[in-house]
Amino acid sequence: MTKRSQTCETNGPQPPSREFLDSLQKWLALFVAHFRQELTELSVVAYQIGLQDLTVAALNRGCERALKECDFFPKVHDIRSKGTGSGVDSLQMAIQASEMYEKSVHWAKMNYNPDLKNAVREELPPTVEYAMRICGGMAMILNEAQQYWVHKNFVAAYIEMQTRLRVAGISTRDDAKEFIGNLKEHGIINTAPEQSLLT
Repeated sequence: MTKRSQTCETNGPQPPSREFLDSLQKWLALFVAHFRQELTELSVVAYQIGLQDLTVAALNRGCERALKECDFFPKVHDIRSKGTGSGVDSLQMAIQASEMYEKSVHWAKMNYNPDLKNAVREELPPTVEYAMRICGGMAMILNEAQQYWVHKNFVAAYIEMQTRLRVAGISTRDDAKEFIGNLKEHGIINTAPEQSLLT
């Protein structure tokens, strides 16, 4: 077995712990009673899948804040956002994402040439490359007619991945690149449309 395959097995998605499942079950039961809304078995599975990469502490923090702050039955996104950072953190991350978008537009203007697909270019940070791929590559980044939606999708994708990396305790570029590759390999994320940054 190669070192990379061992790393993929180690860093790949792990089954939720018993402590995590017990905590999630407790909170979902509390939500059902508090918000007076039943959950189907499929809905419970959706919460488990959507939250399984959180630590137990982050899950408990997110659920407690959701119970106190949500007017309706909290969605997976509500619990994740409340468990992985404060409102100030979320605002700062949104600002950072917008700044990275502007830098990506500049980068694309400097590097995009459809006739030079194999040209050497400065490597992008993994989270930026992920967000650009989600948006459709450099051509879409430079499509002025689609700027509103491209910006919106870029910011959402960037924040999503930064949150995943923060929860996983990953801070280096190489580890982030490998982490994103593992998520893609295991089908947890999809950089659809599947294409080069150059298209």
